Amino acid sequence: ALLRRLGVHRRVRESDEVVPVAEQPEMGARRRLVIGINAGRRPLGTIWVQEGGRPLAERAPQMLRGAARLAAAQLVDHYFQGDARARLASREELSHALLTGRFDAAALAAHLGIDPDAAADVVAVDLRELPGDIARADAGRAEAAGIMSVHAAAHRANALVVHACGQLYAILPAPAAEPAADPAEPLLRWAGDLVATLRRLTGTAVQAVLAGRADRLADIPDVKRRGHQALRLLARTPEVPVATHTRLAPALLVRDTLDLLAAAPRARFPAVAALVAHDREHGTDLARLLLLYLDAFGDVGAAARRLTVHPNTLRYRVRRAVALTGLDLDDPEHRLAAALQLRLDLAAPDRAAAAFPRG
Repeated sequence: ALLRRLGVHRRVRESDEVVPVAEQPEMGARRRLVIGINAGRRPLGTIWVQEGGRPLAERAPQMLRGAARLAAAQLVDHYFQGDARARLASREELSHALLTGRFDAAALAAHLGIDPDAAADVVAVDLRELPGDIARADAGRAEAAGIMSVHAAAHRANALVVHACGQLYAILPAPAAEPAADPAEPLLRWAGDLVATLRRLTGTAVQAVLAGRADRLADIPDVKRRGHQALRLLARTPEVPVATHTRLAPALLVRDTLDLLAAAPRARFPAVAALVAHDREHGTDLARLLLLYLDAFGDVGAAARRLTVHPNTLRYRVRRAVALTGLDLDDPEHRLAAALQLRLDLAAPDRAAAAFPRG
């Protein structure tokens, strides 16, 4: 009777918003939140959340909205087929096909209820340090996918979360009108909140990359590949929770260039190769020192601090390296060629990490 008098049931039926119900001390009822599970104008049910021993989290209404969106899809599946699991598996398979480009994007989008001409943002997530046991690792990803699905549905309507290539991907249909500010900023904040939540709830190191925006759904596989490559590169800086493909693009370009050079042994800078060989023969470290000097853009003070040597010592060793190689450090092509060759020759077996000295 109280809920009817407060208009709670009516508000739940008429909107998709979270309706707060204040604490009722005389009835022994704590503060509650309720949202309707609706398919268009057809009410399918409600979800209630009541405070326990502590207040609800600040973002509880947003998460509740995401849960209601997921529940609506499952209840509709159950209504049509009598077994929600049957359609859910199909939905997951179709989403995976959309992400990987295995089938026609327009047909899949129509089946999933998404506009094939709509743009979509793709966010790639990796759970680092999963247990070696396959079953436990799969269980960890499944738990993370569930958490991520609620967050994605709360952030964007019709969001999809897909597991592919050992990683999780959120496909977020772009809103019709972007805000005047940088559209990446809200997505960065969302990804940061998601990573923090996943790290806390799964106890696993998690990183995310904003892979970019697909102008139409058929472009999603290309954006997904960018996210996959960027996550591999981001692994070298585990303390960074979230990055964008735009920010990592220069490093990815260098890595791809090194891959091309590694496959073309004739494309070499012989003088630099000779310097690396000289270091190995005499136990010196001139090649690495020269690379760090070039990375510092010739800033002797910065490079010396990284090497923990006196600037004069660094100047002497750079002159020694130049004398051995004949490098012209005033020539930009010499500097670029030397930097690429040094990265290639000094790389460890895991060149994706070793070719990029940490700052």
